[in-house]
Amino acid sequence: MRVLVTTPTGHIGRRVIQHLAGRVDISVLVRDPTRLPDAQLDVHIGNLEDATALTRAAAGAQAMLFIIPPNYGVTDWGAWMHQLASNAQQAIRSGGVSRVVLLSSIGAELPDLGPITFLGQAETVIRSAAPNVTILRAASFMENLLTSVPTVRDAGTVYNVFAPEMPIPMVATRDIADVAAERLLDATWTGQSIRGLQGPADVTFTGVARAIGTALGRAVKYVQAPVEVAEGGMRAAGMSAAVVAGYGAMLRGLSMLGRKVAAEPRSPESTTPTTIDEFARTVFAPAVQQADAVHA
Repeated sequence: MRVLVTTPTGHIGRRVIQHLAGRVDISVLVRDPTRLPDAQLDVHIGNLEDATALTRAAAGAQAMLFIIPPNYGVTDWGAWMHQLASNAQQAIRSGGVSRVVLLSSIGAELPDLGPITFLGQAETVIRSAAPNVTILRAASFMENLLTSVPTVRDAGTVYNVFAPEMPIPMVATRDIADVAAERLLDATWTGQSIRGLQGPADVTFTGVARAIGTALGRAVKYVQAPVEVAEGGMRAAGMSAAVVAGYGAMLRGLSMLGRKVAAEPRSPESTTPTTIDEFARTVFAPAVQQADAVHA
């Protein structure tokens, strides 16, 4: 069996390749092959914006992992994501790909949530292309917390827009990759389905700060900031007006909806193993310690 992995150098794609290596033939579509993990791969140079390159990479594949990567410079985010989904649709149909695992987000069926809503629209496009589709509606990535490494290092503070005690589902990307790889390796499932991936338990940002502080052995507090402050930080980082507006809409919507954003109930299938304490200890704390070493 041949499997096409898109975004093979990201957190999820790299771990999926580790699971697949030696068990199936692996094709990848990549901009920079020097960043690929060490594995036997059929490498196709290109990106998801190039329908021809994606179609070429999908040729002969029975399964595909499709992930739309971030793009902070687009001027029309919805149109860009729709184009990538349409390119995947063409590649799936042309290559006769029978099974697709699509990474999406909790809340993808809801309006006015910026990139989350755009992912819901991409779901529709991909569903029309393949007979068998598993949509992984993932909660907020724990890895998103790594943007707080500088403020934890310098001020012992985690900043975000959510109320301190609002419970939020969070999932580690390693757990998403493990589920995706298991699905890609299984050639027996049929039909189209949605699976939530929501971490082992909902987490508050007060709990996030506590877990990080425990892992580091130092005091860490959480401070809620207005969405407007977050938008200003995005603009300062060079994100386009469309991306800032999209993330702003997402943050405002999630702040209002909280746990209700997830249509998929918490269940054994949607519950993944990595806890916020484990993530803080094995991922966040080493990132802070590395930043400390560079800063010293």
